Formats: sequence, C-alpha cells, structure tokens
Amino acid sequence: TEWDARLPSGVSTDEVLKRRRKAAENVDRHEHELFMSVPAARTVRFWAADSGELDKPIGPSPLVLDPTLKADVYTGRVPWGLTMRGDLAALSVHQRHLLVTGLSNQGKTAAVRAVALWVALDVTTELRIADLKGIGDWHMFDDIATVLIEGPADEHVIAATEMLEAVVAEMERRLGALDKDEYPNGVPRDLARRKGSGFHPLVAIVDEA
Repeated sequence: TEWDARLPSGVSTDEVLKRRRKAAENVDRHEHELFMSVPAARTVRFWAADSGELDKPIGPSPLVLDPTLKADVYTGRVPWGLTMRGDLAALSVHQRHLLVTGLSNQGKTAAVRAVALWVALDVTTELRIADLKGIGDWHMFDDIATVLIEGPADEHVIAATEMLEAVVAEMERRLGALDKDEYPNGVPRDLARRKGSGFHPLVAIVDEA
C-alpha cells in the first residue's frame, strides 16, 4: 500500500522520517516493512509491505529462468533476490568482502551459493571453496572449484585455513608483480581477463566457519 501525507504547517519532513518506527507501528507494520521518502515539499510518501512479506517465497532465480544470462565480475551484478517492493536486488562482487550471518536454517548457504553460481558463469574467475558442514551443500562445485573442501573434522578446518593462507599469499604475489606505474589503480579488467596473465579474479568462500 502506498500513500502520500501532506504535512501541516510547522512539521518538517525530516521530523517524520526520523520517526519511522513509530509510523510503522501506527499502521501495524514492522519497521523494516515501511519505506518513507519525500516526493515533494511538505509531503512524505509511505510505502508499506504486506504484513509478513519476508516469509513469502520469491520464486526461482534468473540463473534458472534466463539461459542467456552471463557474468562478468568486473562489470556485472549478482541477481541476489527481490526487495519487498518486488525489485531485483543485485550485488557487485568486485573487490568485495561478504560476511553472511543469521539463525540456523534461514538461507545463509543458499544466499552465498547464489553468488558463487553466478561467479562460476564468468569463465575467467577461479573459485576456492571450503564447506565446513560437509553435508553436500557445495558438492555441485566439484568440477568447477579448483579447491573444494567438504567436512567438519579438524583435518577439514586445517585445510580451509591453508586455503585461506594460500589466497593471502597469492594476493601478496600479485601486489608485488603488478607494475604500479602502468596500473596505478590496481588490476584492470582487460589484464584480469587476459589468459595466462596471472591476475584472473579469485573468489574464496568459507561456509559455516
């Protein structure tokens, strides 16, 4: 539901925007279910999601529906779900660190795996994955990732640690090998996509740390 509120004289839009939680409670919504904006002077636009909107399924990913979908970690964005308004939520992974947290069985692995599946469509990108649950959530990457560790035992944790140490060592190698005069802003896309350059994109994932 969307509506505009014309404010009375003496009330600023800023005052109303700062009271989002109170406004949400007054229309029987959680704070995260109410969006507020200022479309015109002395006017606040409210948009309220249906109650419990986050509990509804969003349908299949564009990775499933669009056979022509391609990926480029330099210029593209991962289709990562929908906002409560139904707009596509997209995520850039270029030079990005992600920490995904939440309660058990709430979709953390699925969220990260959606990113990895898109990244895998960029054939220049290398994936290294450590799954410390080891119950098969990442087994489909067996022929895709150059490193795939699966299991909860000490040996798997040690292997995951060594994987991350190797990634850091590779980062340091690249920092030393890159010509800073020629590439003052870091590794450019054309160099990263040049076969055998040694600067291809590298994505490391640890699930259930």
